[in-house]
Order: sequence, then structure tokens, then C-alpha cells
Amino acid sequence: MVGDCPSLKELARLPSCEDGDVFVALSHGAQGGAPDDWVKETARPGALVALRDPQEHQRTPVPTWRIPESARTVDARLDPVGRYQFGIFATPSAIDVARLDGPEATALVRVDETVPDAAEHVRNTAAPIDLPARVRTLQDTERDAQYGRRSRSASAWHSPSRAGSASAWCS
Repeated sequence: MVGDCPSLKELARLPSCEDGDVFVALSHGAQGGAPDDWVKETARPGALVALRDPQEHQRTPVPTWRIPESARTVDARLDPVGRYQFGIFATPSAIDVARLDGPEATALVRVDETVPDAAEHVRNTAAPIDLPARVRTLQDTERDAQYGRRSRSASAWHSPSRAGSASAWCS
């Protein structure tokens, strides 16, 4: 995952963050995530990782990247959509995102519930950026206290031609 510090802080408990930093986020197996031991072994500082899925690129060389020795291990946190992300988290200057395979951008936008058609305004804003962008509305539902807080937001996904954020495969 490549993102700026405020975005990465939404996904993991970062003690500090500056552009150029790299983290290895552990989900502790939450929601079927990879076991921490596997993540620690394959995404450890100094490890060489494939930046494209080797299974999908068997006939071409796969670019690799070495996780910096300065990478810190952190705990994943529940993201705004309700998932735990895990693996390699890097800030933009730590890696050339053009080398990643299948990058996609995700934006979460909190809307004012009093504005009529707020989600439609988000769709209209996203359309000039990427006409087929997927815009979903996350709706409040009545929940009991054991399931946590409620929130309302809209999220948009954009898949430009090889720019944005993506995952790296460990080898």
C-alpha cells in the first residue's frame, strides 16, 4: 500500500510518519488476514519483494524492491470501511509507484447528511477524473453498542493507468 502519512495512519497505528517511511503492518489474523509470522518473514526489513504478481507475469521479468532496513513493524487498525489491511505500507517517496502492478486509488469522503444528494455530488466530482469510477455509499445502520460506532461516508475508487497505490507480492 502506498499513501501519504495521514492516509496510512487510517490503516495502522503509526508511532510517527514522514515521507520516505516504510512500515510492515500486522493484522494479527483479523478477518482472515495473513498470519503475523508469515508477514514478518516475507515482508521483513531487507527482504526483496516482487512489485508485480509473478503468477500473472511469468513471461516477463518482474521488478523487485528491497524493503528498507529502516522499515518499522506496526499494528493494523480497523480502517474506515471496517477492514484490517496488512503488509507493506510505504509513503510516496519510498518507492516509485509507476513500477507497481495494477495500482488503484481509493478516496473516502465524509459527507454532510443534511445536504440533499450528497453522494451524487461525490459521483459528479469523481466523473471528470475517471468516468467509470465506482462510487459507493456507506450507509448508517442501527446497531447495538457491541458493534461499534456509526458513520456515513461515500467512497470512490479510481484505476488510472499505473499510478496510485497497490500491493506488493512477497517472494
